[in-house]
Amino acid sequence: MIVETLRLAAASLARNPRRTLLTAGALANAVVGGLLFYGFTRHSYFGLAETFARGGNGHVQIADADWFDAPAPERHRVERTRLEAARAALAADPVIAAHLAGSSVRRQVMGMLTSGGRTGVFVGVGTEPDAEPIIAPVTTPVTGRALTGADTAAVVLGVSLGARLEVGAGDFTTALVTTDRGLTNAMDLEVAGLAKSGAEELDRSLATMPLETALSLVDGTTVDVLVLALDETGDTDLVLDAARRVLAAQGYDELAAEPWYTRATYYQAVRALYDRIFGVFEALMALVTVLSLSHAVAAVVAERKAEIAMLRVVGLRRRDVAGLFVAEGALLGLLGAVAGVGIAEVIRVVTERMGGIPMPPPPGYSVGYAAMFAIDGLGYAIVLPVTMVAAVLAAALPAWRATRGELSRGLAGLVALFVVGAWATDAWGAPPNGTAGTAAGAVPLPAGSVPTASAADLAAATALLRGADAATALPAGQRCVLDVTITDPAGVTGWRVARTGTDALVVSSTLAAGRRQAVLQRGADTWFQTEAMRAPMRVGAAQRLTGQLSVGDLLAPRLGDVWDPVGLARGAQPNGATITVTANARPGAGAAWASADLDLDASGLLRGGRFYAPSGKLLRTATWRWEGRALRGVDVLDPTRADAHTVVALSTPRCAASAAAVAPETLLAAGLALLGE
Repeated sequence: MIVETLRLAAASLARNPRRTLLTAGALANAVVGGLLFYGFTRHSYFGLAETFARGGNGHVQIADADWFDAPAPERHRVERTRLEAARAALAADPVIAAHLAGSSVRRQVMGMLTSGGRTGVFVGVGTEPDAEPIIAPVTTPVTGRALTGADTAAVVLGVSLGARLEVGAGDFTTALVTTDRGLTNAMDLEVAGLAKSGAEELDRSLATMPLETALSLVDGTTVDVLVLALDETGDTDLVLDAARRVLAAQGYDELAAEPWYTRATYYQAVRALYDRIFGVFEALMALVTVLSLSHAVAAVVAERKAEIAMLRVVGLRRRDVAGLFVAEGALLGLLGAVAGVGIAEVIRVVTERMGGIPMPPPPGYSVGYAAMFAIDGLGYAIVLPVTMVAAVLAAALPAWRATRGELSRGLAGLVALFVVGAWATDAWGAPPNGTAGTAAGAVPLPAGSVPTASAADLAAATALLRGADAATALPAGQRCVLDVTITDPAGVTGWRVARTGTDALVVSSTLAAGRRQAVLQRGADTWFQTEAMRAPMRVGAAQRLTGQLSVGDLLAPRLGDVWDPVGLARGAQPNGATITVTANARPGAGAAWASADLDLDASGLLRGGRFYAPSGKLLRTATWRWEGRALRGVDVLDPTRADAHTVVALSTPRCAASAAAVAPETLLAAGLALLGE
């Protein structure tokens, strides 16, 4: 019976070859579109996975268990020797060794790069150069050379960062970072080459350097992560299970292993987006199939009203009559599916022979790619059944409705309506009406303080700031030298300070030779130089607020030159005032991003300060301790960390007559000479 039904259905389709071919062609187009879109998404997934895993992140990452999701991962770094021991244990496992292509210990370092007066922020990574071609083969220099194991002070920059600094292969740039102990360090680095990762944002800050160079810059021994690169990305889960088993068995309980795909947020976002688009595409493809076949079968039914009535009269059941049309729909679906598969395969093969279809760079990327169609069995298993089921359903509905009509009238007509609905829900909700907001850049003030913006108050605030500078300035022709001890959770460091008028020369006294540094603060300008730098670097007021050079700011605060008042609240201090200020953004110094509340007493001395981020978050508080008009100490607190307490103690100054001033170009020599006094 089934064979006979299919034979009759095939004969019916052959009676009108033009309509059959048009309907099958519409179905073939839907199948081709579904298969090619599926293949495109799968190839995109593969490309994104390879780009992330082979872009320096590895297929499996080993780090402290809290490092992966911590808001401040730098607090969960691991001693390098510990990760080296874990790497040896992992490499000894036969499962891992069979799939391991290479491994590298990595350490992130952030700071500023400067060259010829041009400055740029960098987010660098210290890695093992000999393993880099295996760990990150997709990020190779486009000019210059790659890093080698013999490099000790070299760096590969992103092309955009190199263009910002106007440096190329063979040039030098100075890296300025904050060490693990909270100090400032700098080093001259040779630019080995410029690399293009493909991501525009990454290329603006990319800086890859040898691991030893990174650890020397931060003056530390801890690292972030051990990355494992595999021969095949598909072996990730196998190696991941083996790594977790080895870590647990060897007593590395504090370490955890995570696969690349849990760290690839961009990959996950793109995959989720493409999966949703593919789902919508499949629904549209099914809708096109249903509409196309419904129209074709409805036309056939309308032409064969007499035939349908005759079949009913001779005793054929409704389901038998409907079955004939369903069989026709199924054959049309099969014909369209076969044609679609053949066309899709031809396009796939031709595309591969051509090397792919050139595509423009994705959003946020600067490098295009070659699109191909990775159609696998799963793609056929999704697209073909959808096409066949849609074809059967499309034919069944008009056929069944046709058999319900009166035999004398045949089919009067058929109307089918399909509605596709989509509902969108705001997952975050909306703020209730009347919710109070804060102005952008607003800075919280102490209770009872209301900043004003009148011209008279701002002029009074400016006078108070400049009066505070005058109150602490040394008499003309006098030079005072004192020793400073700074105690914080990282340890104790010593500094020697020489003040002349409003100038302050600060030099480290406890750092080892070769790592010493000197700071010259003159008004709103600051120069900084270490023994690893060939020339001093000028740093603006806004840059100092990021935490750099805080020693000079604490010991010789220049309020009137560095800060611009934006509000004045009287009475916050006994017979004093609290002044809300922002950093003075001088030309070339960069935008001021922070603000502060400065507490002055009636004598004009700075007593305390609260320093804020642009969001209004309190970053740190500082209290200045005076004996008369002689500064004796400063206490600095981080309100987010109870243990982050810094105490600055000053010795009794040794003063003498002197008219000599330090020139910025002789900063380091003057600082080292100060140590000998």
